[in-house]
Amino acid sequence: MHTTVPPGQSVALQNVMGPFYCAAWALCRLGVLRPGPTPGRSHLFTQNHEEAQGYGITEFGRRWIAETQPILPTLPGKMTDMLLNTGRDFGDAYKLRSQDAVLAYNGHAYFACCAMAGAAAEAILLRAAAAKLGQEKAEALYLSSRGRSKLQTSLLGQQPSSLRSEFERHTDLIAYWRDQSAHGHQTGIKEGEAYMALSGLLRFAHFASDKWNELT
Repeated sequence: MHTTVPPGQSVALQNVMGPFYCAAWALCRLGVLRPGPTPGRSHLFTQNHEEAQGYGITEFGRRWIAETQPILPTLPGKMTDMLLNTGRDFGDAYKLRSQDAVLAYNGHAYFACCAMAGAAAEAILLRAAAAKLGQEKAEALYLSSRGRSKLQTSLLGQQPSSLRSEFERHTDLIAYWRDQSAHGHQTGIKEGEAYMALSGLLRFAHFASDKWNELT
């Protein structure tokens, strides 16, 4: 794609700026940056003093930079790719809910992130049970009273205790945060809990993918 090189900027520098502009746009979507410099403060990627040039750090962004762990800025895109690549065989429901979980995290909607992470984990459970029991029977169990518990029991009932324990270890924390996020009372779900839910979902997806033949 042809671009005009601004005066004073070399072609070599222009060629390497693409990833930095992509990162800046991702931070704009997160609310850390906004297009245009901040008057009286330092600004990023500015070619001149026109308001349309460069990026300024928002007030939220200053707090976010001070408080956020270094891994988190790279989380949204990488986590989406890892969740989708790991769960490519888990069906459309998993893909949609795992993407929604990352989008909710990226939008600071941490309750919604935990709910969607739990829903994605349930989509894995339902997909595995359908592969083992048949789609109709699995869906009937899932839609009945205490369906999630019944479905998990049917899936794991004849499995070795080590496999059952590992499966439950992966799902218990995610199920807890999903249930907490679904209640109307005030809970303590914040960024840290949402990050744990996403990380737990990724670990569960890896486990289910690795053990798929044994589970089904």
